[in-house]
Amino acid sequence: MAIKLVEKLRHDPNLTRAGSGIKRGVKGFPAGTGRYLAAKVPIAKWLPNYAPRWLINDAIAGISVGLIAVPQAIVFASLIGIPLQSALLSSWLPPLVYSIMGTSRDVTVGPSMTTQMLTTTVVKGVTAVAPLVPVPFVTVVVAFAVGLWTLILGLLNLGFVFDILSQPVVDGFVMGISQVVILNQVPGILGLTVNAPMFMDLMPQILKNISQVNGAAIGLGIASIVLMVAFKFVQKKWGTKNEAIKIICTSRHIVVIGIATLVSYAVNKDLQQPIWKVTSQVKSGVPNPIMPNPILLQNILLPSIAIAFFISLEHISLAKAFANLNGYTFDSSQELVHLGVTNLINSYLGGAPVSGGDLTRAAINAESGVRSPLSQLLTGAIVLGSMFQLGDLMKWIPDAAIAGVVLVSVVEASPPMGLLGVYWKISFADLVANFLAFNATLLASGQVGIGMGVAISTFYTLFRLMSTRASALNSTDLENQHNPGHSSWWSKGDTIPDGTAVVSVPRDIMYLNAKHIKCCIVDSIYTEFYGIPSSDTEKLARPWNFCREKHVARLRRKAGIFKAETQRLRIVVIDLTAVSFIDATGMQALTKLKNEIRQYGGINTEMRFVGMCAAVKKRFQRAGWGLTSPYEMGMEDSLEEGEVAGVAVERDLVFDHLALAVQYQNRVSRVQESLYEFDVKKV
Repeated sequence: MAIKLVEKLRHDPNLTRAGSGIKRGVKGFPAGTGRYLAAKVPIAKWLPNYAPRWLINDAIAGISVGLIAVPQAIVFASLIGIPLQSALLSSWLPPLVYSIMGTSRDVTVGPSMTTQMLTTTVVKGVTAVAPLVPVPFVTVVVAFAVGLWTLILGLLNLGFVFDILSQPVVDGFVMGISQVVILNQVPGILGLTVNAPMFMDLMPQILKNISQVNGAAIGLGIASIVLMVAFKFVQKKWGTKNEAIKIICTSRHIVVIGIATLVSYAVNKDLQQPIWKVTSQVKSGVPNPIMPNPILLQNILLPSIAIAFFISLEHISLAKAFANLNGYTFDSSQELVHLGVTNLINSYLGGAPVSGGDLTRAAINAESGVRSPLSQLLTGAIVLGSMFQLGDLMKWIPDAAIAGVVLVSVVEASPPMGLLGVYWKISFADLVANFLAFNATLLASGQVGIGMGVAISTFYTLFRLMSTRASALNSTDLENQHNPGHSSWWSKGDTIPDGTAVVSVPRDIMYLNAKHIKCCIVDSIYTEFYGIPSSDTEKLARPWNFCREKHVARLRRKAGIFKAETQRLRIVVIDLTAVSFIDATGMQALTKLKNEIRQYGGINTEMRFVGMCAAVKKRFQRAGWGLTSPYEMGMEDSLEEGEVAGVAVERDLVFDHLALAVQYQNRVSRVQESLYEFDVKKV
């Protein structure tokens, strides 16, 4: 009996798989541990590939954000009820840590609307029960608890949980937040003091205080807006021709705030009361550290799970939006690790909870031409300087000028409202998710907006799975699956033509897996094929955290492939036979895939799709993706003329069978084959 039991256990498939997994894990543990630890300090990976020419852009962006961060910290301190030095600490220390551990170039870490509202809720709850507990003691404990939970999530690499955020939901959230931020600049331009971060409370507050409108502040605010727009116009018209003009216009945030500060100083220096509201005097020095109270921590630790989740959700949503907009990748898990480390350090030094969910700073950072997280070294330095030598100068910065600069930056960086029309064409379900996320964010809060968007996306996904139907086939359907005169079978001994990459997508493409599928296809192409060399311009335009040559070399080294064994990329065949559904996020991922393939292989690289069902083909057409069958009358000739003339083919070929797509040779392919016979440096 015992022998039979042992034999069954030995051949049990689950135990066999578990044993194989443990063996692979033990074998790869040393190398995996090294990669894991190296990933926690991203600057060590990208700094050796940093282009010195990026320093100017990063310096401009860092200083621009730093000038905005100081007034933000003053408002943050007044709303929560903590010393200004504690708020400033939360604005200078996190950027310094993020420059080392961050993976997004646009997101800047510090106090945000969400951290302020959530922290204020906890503070009110604690002070209601224990009125004698100082507010800074509570904020320190909240920062510690948030840091602890986000650090745990990050160290366990659970950032993939936030892949539930589809691109339409992220766009809707950012569109809603941008409208809230824009409208919140109106009181500053009018010279009013209004404490109403929510859209529904803002207009009543403005109307209530309309009699206190400051004409001088309005003039200064409008002048700041005009200057910002004028610098942008000059940059577009002459910035490409003159490097000095380009640098000055890129520094427009600094220039406009600098001019406004000088005007403010000249006008108000001899007055007891400034004629418009200015940044208050910053007391010199760093606050004394406050250790988190263990008793208070016991009561706040579990409730802070929700706070940590919403702070992380907002942070990653904004990072994802800017990464998608500016064409780079970020690591959700590493962002959580950074949030954890930053908030823990902040708590021990007396700071408040922070996140990267502030659109104002991110928009200014992006519009200043930031190239890497290194810019945040300057941001931290500016805020730290305001606590010492720069305090006397920065106290003259007018609120109206800051409001004008922020308004223009957010307008330029926010997603266009035309996205609603795009989602209307591609997918009604994605339109609904985008629309709900936008309106809920605008009228309620970012947390509610993201929650509603995720809820509708999840509901629709589950509904599709639950309503899956099988369809019967008849003889006509079977006949239509085969093109007369063309064999759909792969004969023994047939080989894939040189330069042809064939990939198969095993399941539907949607927001949950679109990014992963795209990365897998691109990496498989990088591994097996070489493309055209990157130009110096392309190398400077690349994301700071991605060096294609090194990435390709690492992939080939892992696969045991040498350069001499690779082929020149000419054609990419994507088998979509198993794909029955694709959403808007999937279409965006395929669009990026096509751009990356042509950037790597050249503009003449062909894309061919196989086995598209009617629903998927319709989704491609609604997204404006040109598709055509190579067997349509006159198609081949039109393709040839476009390609031979060096013009990219706008329409991609579709086939019913994989073998036909692989073996199909049009005159374009033959021309390409003759063109690529000369020696090309392999990438």
